[in-house]
Amino acid sequence: MAYVTMEDMTGSMELVVFPKILENSRALLQEDTAVAVRGRVNIRDEEANVIVVDELLPLEQAGRGPRPAAAVRQEEKTVRRGLYLRCNLERDKNAILSALCRFPGDMPVVLASGGKALRAPKGFDVRPEQQLIETLEKLLGAENVKLIR
Repeated sequence: MAYVTMEDMTGSMELVVFPKILENSRALLQEDTAVAVRGRVNIRDEEANVIVVDELLPLEQAGRGPRPAAAVRQEEKTVRRGLYLRCNLERDKNAILSALCRFPGDMPVVLASGGKALRAPKGFDVRPEQQLIETLEKLLGAENVKLIR
């Protein structure tokens, strides 16, 4: 098994590559090699999320051929309900937490900052009312606020 850091111009993500896939894809796991990854996002509370790799391909082969229905269904299951915020935590943390505290509820909040996604502590779960969404959109920009019910 290997832990690999994949990065692009927007950030980085840790990959977990199990032995069989590692054996078949070792040549692709070289620095500055462009690859496509198919896998499952493992969202972990209070830790950085990882991708558990199902397949590694050279980038030029990505998107060719049909995707198995099982893989599509599996990816759909990994999307969890929650309020997802892309932000600069150092700059925006106090304003975000202030807004979240005004709408206590049971919807988890995930903060993406600096290439890492962290789940906010349970005390900051929210009731996703329109006023909260509008406040966060003004603070972070509408493109950085995503609600999944």
